Order: sequence, then structure tokens, then C-alpha cells
Amino acid sequence: MNKPIKPLLRYITNTLSFLALFGMISTGLILKFILPPGSGRMRGKGFGGGKPVLTWLGQSRHEWGDWHFYISITFLVLMAIHIILNWNWIRVTAWGTRQHPQPWLRKSISILIVIFILCAIFVPFMIKVQAVG
Repeated sequence: MNKPIKPLLRYITNTLSFLALFGMISTGLILKFILPPGSGRMRGKGFGGGKPVLTWLGQSRHEWGDWHFYISITFLVLMAIHIILNWNWIRVTAWGTRQHPQPWLRKSISILIVIFILCAIFVPFMIKVQAVG
């Protein structure tokens, strides 16, 4: 990649990552404290009876959950770009160079981190969902 463009890409990626992280935190706090579980249900008997569905800024809990999900996916993509842009530094820090190899402990930790990340991404898709009741 062209040298002058790489710092600009890092700056843009880091700025967007910060904004996405801020968005994830904000929507998570909205979901936890402003529109807690149960705030999106109609209470009472019959259609439209009981208390109305709570909203904040015109969005229900379900809609804020959608925002939270899409911002989280954006953050995940930005983190992948961040890792790609900084791969040489990561590789040298974790694995070292021929002249200065890193000890086996640092290599083992980096392998465990990669395994943990892969499990966090793929294990939820491998577990079968079961209906209760």
C-alpha cells in the first residue's frame, strides 16, 4: 500500500472505530436503562390495551436493538481493517523477527487470543437453539 495513504486510512479507521464504539455504548445503555426488557410489550388484555410500548426518540426497544446490532457489525469490520493496517506491528510484537525472536510465551498468548476471537465469532452459530415451554 502507498506509504502516504496508510496514515490517512489509519486515522479514518480509528476515528470511525471510536464513533462506532461510542454508538455501541450509547445504544447499549439505552437498551439497559432507558428501555429495559419488557418495555416493548403491550400490557393488558386485548389488542392495543394496557400501557403503550415505550419509545425513546421515536424508536422502540426493538428498533434500538437493531441500531445496536448494525453498529456492532460496523465496529467489527472496522477492527478487522485496523488489524490489517497494523499487521506488521502486530506480527513483530507477537512473533518477533529473525534477529530478535519473541519467547514461546508471547507466541502462545497470541495463538490463544486468535482462538478465543474465532470461538467468540463462530461458536454462537454452532449451538442449536431450543424452544422452551
